[in-house]
Amino acid sequence: MAVKRVLVTGAAGFIGRALVSELAKHQDYSVTGTVRAQSQLMPGYVVLNDTLAEAQMAAELAGVDYIIHAAAKAHVLDADNQQAALFNQINAEFTHLLARAAASVGVKRFVFLSSIAVNGPNAEQPLCEFDTPRPHSAYGRSKYRAEQYLHSLSAGLPMETTILRLPLVYGPGVKGNLDRLLRLIARGLPLPLASVNNQRSMLGLENLLGAIDVVLTHPGAANEMFMLCDGKDLSTPEVIRALAHGMQQPARLFPCPPRLLAGACRLTGRAEQFDKLCGSLTVDASKFSRLLGWQAKCEPTCALAEVGRHFRAAIGVSR
Repeated sequence: MAVKRVLVTGAAGFIGRALVSELAKHQDYSVTGTVRAQSQLMPGYVVLNDTLAEAQMAAELAGVDYIIHAAAKAHVLDADNQQAALFNQINAEFTHLLARAAASVGVKRFVFLSSIAVNGPNAEQPLCEFDTPRPHSAYGRSKYRAEQYLHSLSAGLPMETTILRLPLVYGPGVKGNLDRLLRLIARGLPLPLASVNNQRSMLGLENLLGAIDVVLTHPGAANEMFMLCDGKDLSTPEVIRALAHGMQQPARLFPCPPRLLAGACRLTGRAEQFDKLCGSLTVDASKFSRLLGWQAKCEPTCALAEVGRHFRAAIGVSR
């Protein structure tokens, strides 16, 4: 069997690093990681960014069979106009440039890691692939624009595209909101979240890696868009308890009416933080399972506890 060359963008990031490591275990894959800057270079990596001309990028991609495009400017709260321009440049325009160059040199499949932010900030009913996109943030709009570029390319070129809209992806070493929660738990701070009765779909890193392993070559994934999640939704208090269990720390939760908490967050300019922490956002990933025969292997409560154990080991937590 011929070795397939796989290129993973964003190889210095949380997801990209794990992807390179996991795919390298396959004897029939030859894996190359890409980074944006020379300072991030490691053996076996190359630099790819939006400063390259399309011809230069095409030359770097010659001989690649599959691309997993994980590189992105991550979501930040309260993005200003300059941040919004960077989201568009890195998440949308770079994706368009990369995909055009890939198609020109015969890449077979382009897998794009998009975001549930394309659908909007919160949802009481499970989101699915047929819902109308309603991105509310510069980040979500940039991801949606990238998806539109890929749809237009796949309509007229032999290169297949697959789009995965991901909710919050977590695992050992996670950053962002979960990292902030871990630090609050480690400090033993009481959290007024016991009365929050929301539901959040998330995706464990191990489950994501398994899904990408399937989607990379499965015929049923060609020119499709899929939602992904663990398949079991958790409330914010359940997430905190699982993290605290792994850290061997008490989950210091106390009740506070969510409306009162929401009002306090609005008054202090933290409405978006409240929505992300206490709002509901659920995903229906049945299309992915139905068409590709995939099932999540990692149970979220156990996986979150492992995140807590890793955090405790990494920074040291005293009881």
